[in-house]
Amino acid sequence: MFRCWPAGGSAAGGGSVGGGDRSVLDRRCEIATTVDVSMLASDAPLIDAEPGACELANESHMVPDAGLHVAAASQIAETTASNHAADADVSAAAKSWEFVVQGQLDAPGEAPQDFGAKATSCFPDDAAALAAARGVACVCLRGRRLDASVPNQDDFVAARHTLVHSGHIALYGVFDGHGPAGHRCAAYARGALPESLFGQRMLLLKPEETLREAFRQTQAGLLEQTFDTAYSGTTATLALVLSLPSAPSVGPHDGRAGDRAGEAWLFVAHIGDSRAILASHRGGDAPDSGAFTVTALTREHRPDDAAEAERIRRHGGEVRKLRDGAGAARVFARGQDRPALALTRSLGASASAGCGVVAEPEVSPYRLRPGVDALLLLGTDGLFEFCDNATAAGQLLREG
Repeated sequence: MFRCWPAGGSAAGGGSVGGGDRSVLDRRCEIATTVDVSMLASDAPLIDAEPGACELANESHMVPDAGLHVAAASQIAETTASNHAADADVSAAAKSWEFVVQGQLDAPGEAPQDFGAKATSCFPDDAAALAAARGVACVCLRGRRLDASVPNQDDFVAARHTLVHSGHIALYGVFDGHGPAGHRCAAYARGALPESLFGQRMLLLKPEETLREAFRQTQAGLLEQTFDTAYSGTTATLALVLSLPSAPSVGPHDGRAGDRAGEAWLFVAHIGDSRAILASHRGGDAPDSGAFTVTALTREHRPDDAAEAERIRRHGGEVRKLRDGAGAARVFARGQDRPALALTRSLGASASAGCGVVAEPEVSPYRLRPGVDALLLLGTDGLFEFCDNATAAGQLLREG
């Protein structure tokens, strides 16, 4: 569902998920996008089960290679291309977008408010209600900051585009800016990544390559902006859902059209430490048993990750604590006290490029399983520093 959470209760985007405890909200701001996978992969109703035991799952059920249904994807791509050529007028083209909901920068001169909701842009005007009907929910709050002048540096996007033959593409993204112009970096990425992604003709046939190219184009464009992108930047976590309809086939004897089962695929691309997790019904248990597993779809690109730290060192950087061995590990230029970045991958942050900090995303494909995969959750560190994966997913599944 995409909806604003009730006043007085906590939210998927407030630092805790579900319930009424706002204590974590008092500490940090964050953003989370929740997606009911059952609504994406099938027409099943929203899950309404009490989660019982919850454990982190291994990734044995994940598919290492996409192996998309090429016939169905090609058919969609060709038909969509012809439709786009025919739909020259804006009103006709706009009908293919079911909803687009995204954050907006604060108005100039507007003082940031603790726990203030981020300004939102909706297309069409009732996009929030349309998203809710599809099982999509999102919220973004500033949180409490020591410096009252610091704006909300988080951002988000949630969009769904209709394809022919009842197929669709859905894109969900969260962004967490850092540095003096982090909010502008996050806003730029929020707009540029979807624009690049949906502007590439090979999206349906080569989604992983297309996602990487979108990140490359976005980084190049971001570094050309007039605001600071040397010491400012943003994380980016995108979840791209491709719901491919069944491909029509002709029966061998009677010539009647037959159907093959459609497919729903999830592609996750991320830079930084904003997470994506997937909650699924535990194997062998009935969906209404409430037992589920939670799988992390991303790893955090931080200096305390051994593989990331080694890459940083190979490319001329150092990983150490900021001062006197205290605090979190950060990235430094060798023998210097800069840039002291807490991430090993980031959009923007060009001053850190010589230390091995890159804007190359990790991209992973997963085949969604109707009736098994129940909830997709994206969030920035304001949620996951105070709420672990299992707790976040469990409260959402239990309380909505």
